Amino acid sequence: MKSHIGLRGQEAPVMAVIKSRATALVTLMLLQSASASILDRYSNLLREHVFLSLYLTMLVGAGGNAGNQATVSTIANLAKGHDVGPIRALKRSAVIAFSLGTVMSAFGALRMFISGHPT
Repeated sequence: MKSHIGLRGQEAPVMAVIKSRATALVTLMLLQSASASILDRYSNLLREHVFLSLYLTMLVGAGGNAGNQATVSTIANLAKGHDVGPIRALKRSAVIAFSLGTVMSAFGALRMFISGHPT
């Protein structure tokens, strides 16, 4: 099978682009279904503490944005010819993710405190 990894834009065969994007989108849909199952499992908790649902959009939005930032950064480094070894990239991403998770958790707790919702 011929690799189309180096091809961009109009150079990539249409079916290769469709297959690549469909795989990513179906995977995201399956992951979303898993998160819907988790929310369903905790529906009683959400019913009793409605304010929690107000913060779910913040979590989803911030998580999606953080994932996009990491992806764009990795792709930019690859495009610039920087050495992006998988282990090195994974370690770096883990440190960044933990650090950003800590900062965002603190900010989210502060937001809940300021808005007057119980924690």
